[in-house]
Amino acid sequence: MTARTDLVERDEELLRLAQLTAGSLRSAGAVGLVIGPVASGKSELLRVLCEDAGKAGVTVLRAVGSQAEHRTPLSIVGQLLQQAPFAAARHREVQRLVEHGVRTAQQTAVIAAPGQEPWPLPTDLVGALCATVFELAEGQPL
Repeated sequence: MTARTDLVERDEELLRLAQLTAGSLRSAGAVGLVIGPVASGKSELLRVLCEDAGKAGVTVLRAVGSQAEHRTPLSIVGQLLQQAPFAAARHREVQRLVEHGVRTAQQTAVIAAPGQEPWPLPTDLVGALCATVFELAEGQPL
């Protein structure tokens, strides 16, 4: 990842994100968290990260969260897996898995207390979704 003229005073953040990307290419997975006030350039920083990571050989999946998704079980998971580079038949299987998860979550929805998950999911379903993500990461960094 190189310094960009379209990002002002973000060299340190870009370097840290570039190090995470380089680590993932060496199979040293990590998670980065980008936080900051409204209109501080977080989205642009992430756009540059995704662009550079994709060019480096990382599978990049993107999702957009909004207040509306907060009430929709597995919304972000569905967005991410919809873009996954699976063969058509596997895409259909994954879509059915997500749809099953949504139906299950809606059937088991509870009034959630603060910090409680409003859509408890069976562990086998969560395991299948996790296995799908791991499947994506087998061939190249995710």
